[in-house]
Amino acid sequence: MRLDNCQGTVVGVIHDQVLVNYDGEGVLFLKNVLTRAYKIDEIVQFSAVSATAVDIEVGDEIAKSARYDVKWKGSEIKFIKLARTIRGGGVVLKIDPKGQFMFVDWKFSAAPPALVKIENIKTSTNILCPKMRCKPKTENLNEVFKVGQRVQYYAKEQAPSKHGVCWKAQIVADMEHDLITEDMAGRTYYHAIKKSEMKKLRNENTAKKRGSAESGPSSSSSSASTVQYNSSTSNQVMFEKPPNVGGYDFYDCSLEACQARFKAFAEEFRANNPNSILAKPQLEGLLQLQYLNHVEEQMSIIRAATSS
Repeated sequence: MRLDNCQGTVVGVIHDQVLVNYDGEGVLFLKNVLTRAYKIDEIVQFSAVSATAVDIEVGDEIAKSARYDVKWKGSEIKFIKLARTIRGGGVVLKIDPKGQFMFVDWKFSAAPPALVKIENIKTSTNILCPKMRCKPKTENLNEVFKVGQRVQYYAKEQAPSKHGVCWKAQIVADMEHDLITEDMAGRTYYHAIKKSEMKKLRNENTAKKRGSAESGPSSSSSSASTVQYNSSTSNQVMFEKPPNVGGYDFYDCSLEACQARFKAFAEEFRANNPNSILAKPQLEGLLQLQYLNHVEEQMSIIRAATSS
């Protein structure tokens, strides 16, 4: 089988190999067909043939890194443009009956993108929002989102899929969240933090600042650690790194440190929520998931703060 003059998006670059996403399938390009250096998120035009067992083996490393199976071997590739990422807002247009994805528009966006015209493909500017990119987290989007509901998002441009989808959400959330970004290891990550949590942090920070001003400058030996971050809708906020637990620093990733932090979390949770089903010892596995979500929220804020 052959693919001629198709479009895809670069998802992997390792050594002298490039991997392109073509509608969920990996297209492997080797050194002999590359006429320039390519970068992740570049949109390209290409031709390819079905990959052989040897091609799949050669591209095993880059395929695992990019998480796309090699299905095609590229014979020609040409740069078109770098995919854009735009922050915007819109309303929910359609939700999958099974709640696994939804589409939103650009209704409340300052600069919505123009429609891309591709021969023989009916394209759309509507944004595809997979379930795993949506906040609040849910197993079924129909339980959290409704058609016509206002949402906010970061959307990334991509090569048009077979169904004409040109934009895919990196993060999408209801209006009860703030969106933040972090740059790490050359890539941008997107997070949604509850506004109520941000308000709580701002209030705590104001109280700490007031207390600090009344007590005078702190000792240079103090172990307190604070970081700043910028959200898409809030002013700069100070966030204090969680204190040591059992003598272990928050960033200590040893098994003993992790066990100590979870133990402290579990004890506090059970003391404050004695009637919760999660407080039962036999359901400690579920409480661990609750704890991991708690840590993820903390790390999202701290990483974003230190990268700004």
